[in-house]
Amino acid sequence: VKFMPGAGVALVPSADTVHVVDLATHQKQPDLVTGSNGQFDQADLSPDAKVAVISGAGGVFIVDATSGKPVGTMKAFGKAVDVAVEWSGGR
Repeated sequence: VKFMPGAGVALVPSADTVHVVDLATHQKQPDLVTGSNGQFDQADLSPDAKVAVISGAGGVFIVDATSGKPVGTMKAFGKAVDVAVEWSGGR
């Protein structure tokens, strides 16, 4: 589970879905990803809480943490074994 306070939600990655839970109401919101082969197992939040990177063996999913909306994906060429996220001040 990765909390996204700027968007007021928590992201819950699973094998084929990224679930969203509203932190104020504790209600499940529409899933960000469904039916994916991403095999999601990791979520990282930027230090400024503006971007989340969700990854798994099938690739990487990038989310705008202020809106909770997806902004990009990267698919693995074969199988992503590990994804390292390093947040820095530059782009």
